[in-house]
Amino acid sequence: MSSIVHLVRHAEALHNTNSAHWTTHDPPLTPFGKQQCRELRARFPHHSSIGLLVTSPLCRTIQTTLSAFHPEVSRGVKCVALPELQETGSGTCDTGSGAFVLKQAFKNTPIDFNLVTNDWASNKGRWAHEDKAIEARCQVVLRWLKSREEDEIVVVSHAGLLRRLTDKKCSCGKYHGPSWKNAEFRSYSIAEFRPDCTVDGTGSRLGLVEETAELRQLRVEMSALLENSEEKDPDDRKEKEENGAESGGGTAFTRKPAGLLSSLWNGSRSAGVSISRMDLTVLIYVAAVILVLLPFVAGGREQQDNTPRIES
Repeated sequence: MSSIVHLVRHAEALHNTNSAHWTTHDPPLTPFGKQQCRELRARFPHHSSIGLLVTSPLCRTIQTTLSAFHPEVSRGVKCVALPELQETGSGTCDTGSGAFVLKQAFKNTPIDFNLVTNDWASNKGRWAHEDKAIEARCQVVLRWLKSREEDEIVVVSHAGLLRRLTDKKCSCGKYHGPSWKNAEFRSYSIAEFRPDCTVDGTGSRLGLVEETAELRQLRVEMSALLENSEEKDPDDRKEKEENGAESGGGTAFTRKPAGLLSSLWNGSRSAGVSISRMDLTVLIYVAAVILVLLPFVAGGREQQDNTPRIES
């Protein structure tokens, strides 16, 4: 299950410079866009942590991926073209090329086009540009990313699709996701929201929770703590928890927060908790306070155990 997803908007392409180029089919990057890729490569701080590159199959996103994330490409990181990441518009500039054409155009690159179907650029059926079809594609993207084993993934896509991925539909029926500049990146974790966060109010829905630098550091520390405290044998863990509860020891206490933190980071409801975007943020900071106080609680308990007791 991936922990962090770095979303990236492609660098400047020809259609971003002038509306006259909106009728250009699948436009490439401009010279300035290629410069933006080099600048993005220089300022992106997580190159060594990336385990997978995922790109929309349009020319401008593929070019951005290969250039801005050349360090990953050069060390053999897998790069996958995912058609659900295509732009939300149906204009000529937002319509991609067929799978065969793409494979020929980028045959000397490591891009994997196996997930690109022959009809992905048809603008029909599941590839249509109505709200329901776009929302369905966003959920496909998030569930696919959540199923991956890589810890950190880069996703290169388009402004419209990124806005849909990073915000939910409001009661007015419109999406108010943040705007994206060319060659901008933001880091997110994937969480499962309550049913009332879905478009139609039924079922569950995956969403993205933006991660600040502080939350990123906290996640790394928590992950290390959970990994070090996890027993390999579930039966041994159960026995230790029961013994800890009976003897008044700290085992049962410390295992409970660990289970909760694990469910938070995995974006799941394994602890029976339905976590919203705001709930997740609050609980993460509460967990941080718990981690800070645990050493003092443990120290006080140890000191109390060493104090002579008077039998009544």
